[in-house]
Amino acid sequence: MSGPDWLREARYDIVAKAPAGAAADQLPAMMRALLAERFKLRVHHETRDIPALSLVVGKDGPKLKEAAPESGDGRGGAAVNMSAPPEGGERMEVKGGTMTTLVNSLTALLGVPVIDKTGLAGRYDFALDYSRDQTAGARSGGGYNEPPAMPPPSPSDGPGVSLYSSVQRLGLRLEGRKLPVDTIVVDSVEKAPVEN
Repeated sequence: MSGPDWLREARYDIVAKAPAGAAADQLPAMMRALLAERFKLRVHHETRDIPALSLVVGKDGPKLKEAAPESGDGRGGAAVNMSAPPEGGERMEVKGGTMTTLVNSLTALLGVPVIDKTGLAGRYDFALDYSRDQTAGARSGGGYNEPPAMPPPSPSDGPGVSLYSSVQRLGLRLEGRKLPVDTIVVDSVEKAPVEN
C-alpha cells in the first residue's frame, strides 16, 4: 500500500453490521464502500516493481506433510496457532494450510511481499520456527513502501532459529528479487472519519 505516512500509525475501531441476508463474498465491497464514505477514501491499483521474495520448491523437492481431510479450522480453511516454546523463539503451526496460507504468513512476518512460485496446490500441515528479532513486527506498518532490511539466511543457524532455515526444512526456499506486485495507492483519505 502506498499512502500518507500517518496511515501506518493510525488505528480505528470500526463497528458495522451487514444487512440481513448479505453473503460473505459481499462483505469486502461493503467495507470498501463504508471506508470511502466515512474516510473519503479514494484508491487505485498499480503494478509496481518492488523488493519481494519468491517462495520456490527447493532442489530436493517439497517435504510437506499432506493434511488429512479433517485437518484445518473445520470450515475448509487453515488453522493457524502461534506459540512461544519454553526453549525460546517463536513457533507457528498450520493445519490444513495452502501455499497461500504460507506466503501470507511469511509476508506478515517479514514485512515484504512473498509470492508463491511453488506450483503446489495441496493442503498441508507444517510448522515454522523463528526468532522474534528476525521478523518485521511493528516496524512494517502493514505496507510495502519501505520494507525493513531482511536478515540474510545463515548456514550456521540451527533449525528453528532462522525463518529461512525453517522454510528450507519444508523443502522450499525464499529468493529475493524485484517482482511486479499489485499495489493499492491511496489517492486521498481523511484522518478524521465522518460521523454516523
